[in-house]
Amino acid sequence: MTAPVDAKPDVIARLRQLPMHHRWLRWAVLAASLAFSAASTYYFSVQMRQEARSRFATIAVGVANDVQSRIRAYGDVLFALRGLFDSSDKVTRDEFHRFAQALSLGERYSGVTNISFAPRVPHARKLQFERAVRAETSPLVKGLPEFAIKPPGERAEYLVLTYIEPMGKNVAAWGLDLNADPLRRSVIERARDTGQMASSSGVTLLRDSSASVSSTLLRLALYRGGGVPGSVEERERLYWGMVGSTVRVGELIEATLSKEVLSRAQLQIYEVGNAPGEGAAGGTLLFDSAAPGAAATAPAPAEFSGHAVTHRLAVGDREWRLRIVPRKDPVDLLDKAGTAAILAALLAISALLFWLMTSVAVSESRGAELAQRNHEGAVLNELGEKLYSSLTLQAVYEVIARHLPRLLPETAGALFVFESLRSSAAVAAQWGDPAGIGEISTPDDCQSLSRRLLHSVSDSAKAQNCRHFRGVPPLHYSCAPLSAQGDLIGVLHVQRSRPSSPRFSEAEMYLVKAVAQHAGLALANLKLRNSLRDQSIRDHLTGLYNRRFLEESLARELARARRAHSSFAVLMLDVDHFKRFNDQFGHEAGDAVLRALGRAIKGSCRRNDLPCRFGGEEFTVVLIDIGGKEATQWGERFLSRVRSLDVESREQNLGKITISAGVALYPEHGEDIETLLQAADIALYEAKHSGRDRLVVYRSIAVGAKPEGAVMDTQDLKPEK
Repeated sequence: MTAPVDAKPDVIARLRQLPMHHRWLRWAVLAASLAFSAASTYYFSVQMRQEARSRFATIAVGVANDVQSRIRAYGDVLFALRGLFDSSDKVTRDEFHRFAQALSLGERYSGVTNISFAPRVPHARKLQFERAVRAETSPLVKGLPEFAIKPPGERAEYLVLTYIEPMGKNVAAWGLDLNADPLRRSVIERARDTGQMASSSGVTLLRDSSASVSSTLLRLALYRGGGVPGSVEERERLYWGMVGSTVRVGELIEATLSKEVLSRAQLQIYEVGNAPGEGAAGGTLLFDSAAPGAAATAPAPAEFSGHAVTHRLAVGDREWRLRIVPRKDPVDLLDKAGTAAILAALLAISALLFWLMTSVAVSESRGAELAQRNHEGAVLNELGEKLYSSLTLQAVYEVIARHLPRLLPETAGALFVFESLRSSAAVAAQWGDPAGIGEISTPDDCQSLSRRLLHSVSDSAKAQNCRHFRGVPPLHYSCAPLSAQGDLIGVLHVQRSRPSSPRFSEAEMYLVKAVAQHAGLALANLKLRNSLRDQSIRDHLTGLYNRRFLEESLARELARARRAHSSFAVLMLDVDHFKRFNDQFGHEAGDAVLRALGRAIKGSCRRNDLPCRFGGEEFTVVLIDIGGKEATQWGERFLSRVRSLDVESREQNLGKITISAGVALYPEHGEDIETLLQAADIALYEAKHSGRDRLVVYRSIAVGAKPEGAVMDTQDLKPEK
């Protein structure tokens, strides 16, 4: 009888292989475990939050009621003031002062900076009113500045702050026309038309002009005959003055609420408009207990904003919204500890399952890492091959900009290359969008150049940074010097494209150094090749092209001009009395003259022109795409420029320098190189023969005739003024 096959070991083996073939499985198990943990603690969290909100809402109601009661008390002061003026036809400054003292503003009404009375003054009575106030003999006005309505200017009527208590620091507002300020005039008009107290907040007083202190204006209108007339028309007709008070919002709150309350809750007060449904955060911020200088400067933690309570308060005819946020967690610590213990146990089980499944998948991750290294090696080899096969510097820059994003993903950077004198390095290539890239003015601007080593920064806030950034350096970056045979060529700069990306790993820094080595050798080879080519086509003394390059280029220009049916000019230039400089000052002086002329010729030529040292003290300039008139004008300007040259050798001034010039034009004076050069040379000879320091244009005897025996068109030149 055959024994049954045990399938249990086979099932276990398949289960072990699941994390290797399905990497998402471990994350699915972890997500399911976390979801179960969250569901287990949800009920307790909901109960705790509800209870916390209920407790804090009770505190917030008490805060709002205290502030409302304080505002009502400040409003009662205005109604008492109106009663004072309604009971007497003439309230003197001394009576107003005694009334204010009886109120004990400083002790009983903290935050009230002043109470005031402002009569309505028509323009016709302005001067009379000012004289009357100046004539007062009350001791209260002694020592005060001379009274005048301000700001200056003519208006239909004025509402002038005449009685202010206490005067003290409020003297700056004495004589202020409240109608002159649109904000204050708006409050006054509302108080006049309604007969009720009007308010406006967010005002900066004259006495507080140098500090950002928010104040609230409270205004109540006075009417002839006392009381409040029944219609708007009657109120406007009988309106004769205004009483008011000014309240600093911050001082009001500090006097109303204890430090203990403000330490437990952050209070924000907004003045909002009358738009339906407008939220508390939609208006002007008047007070914030977390602002600098307030009773408690630490803002409420953001995680407690869900417990915030908003209340609406009436202040005159406007509305305040109070937003109260707890500073301390309203949830009981014991409840939180119980919930945390349950959650911690479930999370520990989830972490254990995740760790077991991750261990099984480690082998696959190592295989992926090996594949990544192979990929990097292939890209690096491809980069090296293309760099060494590049024929121009621009091709090298393009290869680096194209391959670096493949080799170092999530990076940006730039390649700095030194100028010929190695004094500064500019950006020659870049990839991505590197932040803050500037220029390297000196080698000391980059740490990698001064040390000649890779400089990698993992946290720029704590490291010694390079100085080639505009503004704040990126968080993670690396700089590698480019060198060949001990000579510095440039810098390869690499930075993370996102600040949240991790710092550079050892493998990435190795790649940066490898790219820098390849780029340095490729650039050095190209620069050496270009230097050798440049030496073969340029005159070492003047920096102009040599005669061999001129003849090759002139042949190409002739072919191009024939195809395009265009013209060009050939100028032969020769230094007048050049032997004098060598004989009188030495050969170094002659070289200085030639170098100065080389710089002048190069500076006068356009990009496509061909400036050349033909030999000795003789120069040739080919002006491309130009006619006879323009060529002559160019020559005249250049001769004038030469006359103004100031050349020194061994601290000796060499005196005035002049040249002679001959001009030949294509195709008028010849259609091949030999004919054109000979024509220009004949014209130069004529310029020398006719007195030097002048320009002569060659003129042939007949079309197609050879230069021999030609007639010259001589033009004397005068220096430009």
